[in-house]
Amino acid sequence: MSMNLREEDLQKMYAAKFILENEYKYHYTIDQLAQKVGTNPFKLKIGFKYVFKVSPFEFLTNIRIEKAKQLLANTDLPVKRVAVEVGYPQATNFI
Repeated sequence: MSMNLREEDLQKMYAAKFILENEYKYHYTIDQLAQKVGTNPFKLKIGFKYVFKVSPFEFLTNIRIEKAKQLLANTDLPVKRVAVEVGYPQATNFI
C-alpha cells in the first residue's frame, strides 16, 4: 500500500508515537489521540500503520509489554502491581 503523507501529517504520526511512548498508562481512544495531535481518526490509523508498520493499538501494547518485562526483571513488584504500572487496571487484562 502506497500512501503520500505530507510533512505535516508525518509530524503528527511521530507526535502520536511520542504520546503513546510517554503516556502508555493512559487509555486514549483513537479519537482522543487524533484530537491531541490535530488530525482525524482515519488518517491517524492509516498513517500510523503506514509509517510504523503497526496500528496505534499494537504499538501501545508492545510498549506496555516491554515496560512490564523491565519491571518484572528489575523489581520485586507483584504481577498485579506491574499490570497497573503499565496501564492495565485489571491484572486479568494484563495476563
